[in-house]
Amino acid sequence: MKQERRELTPDEIEKLETMSGYRLPMQQIAAILGMSKSTLERCCKKDDAARGAVEKGRALASAAIIQSAYAQAIGGNTTMLIFWLKTQEGWRETSRLELCNPDGSPIIEARELTSDQRQKRLDRYKTMLDATERKKELTK
Repeated sequence: MKQERRELTPDEIEKLETMSGYRLPMQQIAAILGMSKSTLERCCKKDDAARGAVEKGRALASAAIIQSAYAQAIGGNTTMLIFWLKTQEGWRETSRLELCNPDGSPIIEARELTSDQRQKRLDRYKTMLDATERKKELTK
């Protein structure tokens, strides 16, 4: 069964742009326009105006969202500012703890120690950590 060739009207192309901006899936846009998803995709593939409407709708919506996010970040919304810096500027929240002996030499890996040696070392590190935490509390 041969399918009828379908072209989008200017009104449908305008609706396609608007709905694409809302990020509706093509399946839902097609249903609203009264056609199958495959027909809509075929129209967009062959018709530069339809393809352009999808791209323009999505770009305009993204620009509006980005403009709003930017305004919120600049306006003092700390959460948005952090989000912006992480997503747009590559900022990361990292925590790195490097342990070494008091002289700066590397700690022997735990698997090279006997059980008793490992426990003694852990106890010593815990004591050092507790002392450091107490110093921090005193300087607050």
